Amino acid sequence: MIKLATPISHLFLHTQNAREIVMVSDCLECRDWCIEEQHPKEELIHFDFNIIHHWPEAMKLRIRSSILSKPMLKLVTFHMAACCGAPVEIDGMFQPGGMQYCREELLENARVNILWIRSFLAEKTIIAVENNNYYPTPAYDYITDGDFIAEVVEENDIKFLLDIAHARITAHNRAINYKKYLATLPLKDTIQIHISSHRINSARLAYDAHEFPDEGIYREVRSLVKAYPVKYLTVEYYKDSTKVVRALRRYSQLKQDINR
Repeated sequence: MIKLATPISHLFLHTQNAREIVMVSDCLECRDWCIEEQHPKEELIHFDFNIIHHWPEAMKLRIRSSILSKPMLKLVTFHMAACCGAPVEIDGMFQPGGMQYCREELLENARVNILWIRSFLAEKTIIAVENNNYYPTPAYDYITDGDFIAEVVEENDIKFLLDIAHARITAHNRAINYKKYLATLPLKDTIQIHISSHRINSARLAYDAHEFPDEGIYREVRSLVKAYPVKYLTVEYYKDSTKVVRALRRYSQLKQDINR
């Protein structure tokens, strides 16, 4: 059964906005910055931490305490955003910083971190990783390659969080046919879809703008949920609570059609 899992965002700072969004959501997705807050129906946590990096003890302590603080938790998701340990963001793009991991080290870090999470994670709580967007710097080596993402998912028996905007950005910025790129991702293991639209800047680079999802995105999501075992749909739009509610109602109808 598909659920609408809405991120807790700055829109929740306004009580009425939060109430309206929660009413049209099946559950909520916690984010790093608001882990300490308590809302009804918190079934997911989406961490900014890179599961393919080495985690110091302080980070592991935060991850563990965050997970254990959410008794309704059913899905925990992580980034794979850069191949280096401390990337530096310049003009919206990561540049290399910290330790530069090779492909094998990234895979090993993921294996070690996933085993550690499973040592305290509730048996039925699922782990998934998200595809990131690609920009033309060495900080993005390996991490948007379909075979790399698939290996992390399949070798560790976890699930996949498909971010449609990230996939479209990667295909555009790497000059790859979008459908061919999508086919390299582990779609058969997709448990969640992040939904938003991207933009293209004056330098002809696509970037993650979290714009309102257009009709093309809707049709793509509809096709994906019919083909793959998706359990959560997440609208990643944060600019206007009224439009968030509108999008959720639209996807609620899609959910009902699929769940019949």
